[in-house]
Amino acid sequence: MLIFEIKNINNKKLDWRDIFMQETTLDKIKQISINLFNEKSYEGTSLKDIFNLIGISAPSFYYYYSSKKDLYIELIKDAEELHRKAFMEVLEKSKAKSSKQQLEALIKQYWVFKAENPDVANFLARNALFPPFEFREEIWAMLKEHYIKYHEFVQEIVTNGMETNEINQEVSVDYIVKMFFQMLIGSYINVSAPTKDSLDDKVNFSLQVLFDGIGA
Repeated sequence: MLIFEIKNINNKKLDWRDIFMQETTLDKIKQISINLFNEKSYEGTSLKDIFNLIGISAPSFYYYYSSKKDLYIELIKDAEELHRKAFMEVLEKSKAKSSKQQLEALIKQYWVFKAENPDVANFLARNALFPPFEFREEIWAMLKEHYIKYHEFVQEIVTNGMETNEINQEVSVDYIVKMFFQMLIGSYINVSAPTKDSLDDKVNFSLQVLFDGIGA
């Protein structure tokens, strides 16, 4: 079961009281934990913190997880699965469009996902940059596996764009794909920075930089 998709029948954001009425113990553990990990880090969050905030006993927790690490790894898997679903949905909806429009849709999806799922997006970003030291290699390997899949999808879009002369054929496919993902990382910092520019202006500027670079 995926977490983070808790809505009521009117599709409104639920407060903590609503969540506690509708969620199972497992859902509560996941939702509370991801907020604690985002706020205090893996090392700064104890199982006691989780038990106390949810109001459960240790045996209730260990019914689902053998350790804090076990919980943390599952949260990463859930978060990546939610992001993968959003990515694939946009890919499917835009597959009949031009390569430039597909790349634009994927970039905008990234920011829509971040806006709609801030806890998940922040959790994934934290673990891409600063995963728990004691098992960071394991986390990076998991995230790399997903990155490779995304890389392949973008590579196919770029290749098709070159074949239809939408994208500059003088630049290698691999270089453009790397530019695409580096631009996402850079725009994450740019969009998050407190400046006078609107979110739309920042995203559109990032898109223009990318398309100028690849000749699209």
